[in-house]
Amino acid sequence: MAINFKINATNTQANKIDTIIIGVPDHFNQTGSIIFENEDLTATLEIFKHQHIIGSTLGKIYSTALMIDGHYKRLVTIGLGNLKKLQYADMLNIWGTLFQYMKDEHIVNSYLMLDSLITKYSKNNDMLFSCALQSVRSIYQFDDYASNKRAPFNLDIYLQSNEAIDTTIIHNGQIIGQAINLVRDISQIPSNILTPQYVAHDIQQRFENSAVTVDVKSGNDIVAEGFGLIQAVGQGSSNHPSLITLTYNGANKSQPVIALVGKGLTYQVNNAFNSNNHSKQLISTNMNEAATIVAIVEAVNKLKLPINIVAIIACADNRQNMIKLNDIYTGISGESIEIVNNDDIGTLLLADAVQYANQFQPQLIIDIAILSQEIISTLGSNKAAVFQQRCEDILRHIREVAELHDEMIYELPLTKIERQLILQSNIADLINDTNQYQQGKTLFDASFICHFAGNTPYIHFDITGPAIDNVDTYNGPQGASGFLVTTLIQWLLTLK
Repeated sequence: MAINFKINATNTQANKIDTIIIGVPDHFNQTGSIIFENEDLTATLEIFKHQHIIGSTLGKIYSTALMIDGHYKRLVTIGLGNLKKLQYADMLNIWGTLFQYMKDEHIVNSYLMLDSLITKYSKNNDMLFSCALQSVRSIYQFDDYASNKRAPFNLDIYLQSNEAIDTTIIHNGQIIGQAINLVRDISQIPSNILTPQYVAHDIQQRFENSAVTVDVKSGNDIVAEGFGLIQAVGQGSSNHPSLITLTYNGANKSQPVIALVGKGLTYQVNNAFNSNNHSKQLISTNMNEAATIVAIVEAVNKLKLPINIVAIIACADNRQNMIKLNDIYTGISGESIEIVNNDDIGTLLLADAVQYANQFQPQLIIDIAILSQEIISTLGSNKAAVFQQRCEDILRHIREVAELHDEMIYELPLTKIERQLILQSNIADLINDTNQYQQGKTLFDASFICHFAGNTPYIHFDITGPAIDNVDTYNGPQGASGFLVTTLIQWLLTLK
């Protein structure tokens, strides 16, 4: 499935294309003249708009016929609203809605009058990038296990503009869209197929003959090298846990390293309570964070960024949770942890992974996690929480990038209270829960994981809310959203 952009096609190509796409603003004086095949269409479009044949309502599609040079063309318009007030989220809406419409209508080639969507208000790069991103993200479909697979959607779009079109922006946008779709692909692999060994093998194959090297520790290696927390999470399954390390050196090896850390649960059993307060078990895979790490590394490799990255993924199968209350496990740090919440297994995986990342002496550790549902009650389902130690300027920059790309991230504190709470065990070095009826759980978890970063600058993202879209949107179908992929790749692009 692909949308292919062709820049400023020739007249002979145009005669073979029967669909023209044009953006319609509230006021046509907000864009330049709309000219196709040397014919100014602006006056005709204004008449159509006055007659309500087309409209400018943001994200609304209209379709009609238009005669040009004695031949009828299909005219598809997309409402742009007031261009003075156009935000990046509106651009995602415009492009996502348009590409989904074209997929549903089985349009296989079209002319896109890009100048009709380029504003006079210095947002041209944003419009072009969001176009490229949504050309991949918005039309995502997953039917790998269906016997009656849908035919792949392929569309050739001939971009027409009087201005120079920056193909690098299109290239980057589509690569980031592919990274988001990779998160979706991995997140939808069912638990009867997905094992830590499957994940490790898939990653090894994915980066074969590339600039990314992959190292896998599994089975006896996990035990022998002291990854006691990872081993504890996976001890109840015949599918042994894996610790997967991806190394990308796009810069000189003497240059600083950025460490990315995530966890993957190929099978997870959680206790929950239904409306009658009766305990039940929820069984699922939780590969979102691991998938996000893999997707970012793949995008960095495709973009050939001149940076150094080490990515650590702790992967386990928790189909039979053998961790019991008051058990004590020792991680690679050498510290013992008392278990007072045996459902809280994600922080154990991350603790060993973050500690291991420190061995690469990174200038920064970033971990991405889905942990407590408590954060959704605080921030809502469309916002992520972030915590930092010793890297205020870096986080400020990342949040600026996130705001530009419609990913809402809010900083919460790592306080002395939580740093002390993790030490409140009478029988071990650390404790894995607040033991206070989930109060302050998000802050506690962040402080617990941060402990293993030591003095290294550290950022912890909790993406529990926005990691999953519960309904179909202009960004694509419900399911894994690929949240944070755009922000982190765009931020890494600035480090060149």
